[in-house]
Amino acid sequence: MKQTTKPWLPLDVVWWPNIAIELPKPWPRSAVLMDLRWWADQEQMGRKKRPGRPALCERWGWTDWQARATMKDEASWKACLQPASNAPPTPIQNGIPKPLESQEPTSSAHPAHIQPASTRADLQTTHNKQQTLKESSNEDLSVSELWKEINDMRKRAGEGRVLKLTPARRRALGSRLREFSRPDVLRVVEWWLFSQHTRAVFLREGGYTVDTLLRPKFSEYLEFSYQENQAPSKPKSLRDLMEEINEQRAPLNVYHFNNQE
Repeated sequence: MKQTTKPWLPLDVVWWPNIAIELPKPWPRSAVLMDLRWWADQEQMGRKKRPGRPALCERWGWTDWQARATMKDEASWKACLQPASNAPPTPIQNGIPKPLESQEPTSSAHPAHIQPASTRADLQTTHNKQQTLKESSNEDLSVSELWKEINDMRKRAGEGRVLKLTPARRRALGSRLREFSRPDVLRVVEWWLFSQHTRAVFLREGGYTVDTLLRPKFSEYLEFSYQENQAPSKPKSLRDLMEEINEQRAPLNVYHFNNQE
């Protein structure tokens, strides 16, 4: 029986981010498997690191339980990323070379070795270099725009001084963008500035700046941003409890006397 579809179909990795942006949430399972395979390829090629599970849940519109179960099922998505080559091996020449004595002498020296024309691999290398330069330029622009949004958010929180985008901050923010999404970065900054979560309050009151958020602990702060925003209530002291009891007893200690004429 003739096969109607190929078992493997090549997909240009450059296409996938644009496809993923247009997918409505929640994603179907097949799209999630493709996304996991795409991230695995990015990590294998040293381009990007796969985001954490909370970021992927937000990206797919899935629950944490669904994402956890699918990511553990590596057999369904972590396959060989490069198809096996079906090209036959190069045939071996069976002919016996002529003895050196039987060869006709040449009238002049052998011509200099001619460099072969640029191969497809050379063209691909040039294309990759151009693509890398383009991605680097786009990343610099993306980092600058994101830093402006961070300063705008700080201004809304009452911070009057505008922070400069130093080379160290550019590198740190660029690293976070290669690991996490742009909304993830803004979410953590918003959590730090406005949330009543105990860790966010601790960072604000301790005088920690946005530079602290951009360090490798960023994933930990992102996890906190998905937790309950309200800080746990402070336990009442013994003095507070006694005052409440006295307030409740106060009406019982009032005596009313009827006025007699």
